[in-house]
Amino acid sequence: MKRLATLFLPVYLVVGGASCGKKEDAPSKPAAEATKPADEPAKPDEPAKPDEPAKPAATVTKTFDELKVSLDVPADAEMTSAMANDFLHVAGENFVVGVSVANPAASKTFAEDKAEAEASEACTFTSWVKAEETPDGWLLHYRCKGPEDFEGHKVDIRKKIGETSYECGWDFFKTAAEAEAVIKACQSLKPAG
Repeated sequence: MKRLATLFLPVYLVVGGASCGKKEDAPSKPAAEATKPADEPAKPDEPAKPDEPAKPAATVTKTFDELKVSLDVPADAEMTSAMANDFLHVAGENFVVGVSVANPAASKTFAEDKAEAEASEACTFTSWVKAEETPDGWLLHYRCKGPEDFEGHKVDIRKKIGETSYECGWDFFKTAAEAEAVIKACQSLKPAG
């Protein structure tokens, strides 16, 4: 899962940075005003509102036959890639999660995974948001710094279903709300059927 996150990060940074640049001298009209019908009266400028967290999208349970699992994801989320019996990637608007069968060489305990997170070079650990053991595995949510000083969140959840251990999560979320949506999806992971 970590190898794919490293591949997607440059695309994320380029797309996210595409809107950066020089501001024009002349102010432009907001998109909503530019598309307003001519007969609608202009409204006075509203005061700026602080950034509001995105409202959670409605979730649905989707089954992914590639791993024989299902999880609750936003209704617009679709599987974008998969390798049978190994890995799947699901994405929607402001949502991305990877689910894989845990590699036998991966951390086998909560303490090992926690220590690995704190030592990671791919997403340099800065602070814990959550680090807790669960009845079927563990949950790690932490803030980190990635390539080009990108600061954000990482989620790494281990969940055992039957005899199979799964890794679920993703690197480099901009906000805690995006990370929490993935935590909910990963916690809902269950056998298909």
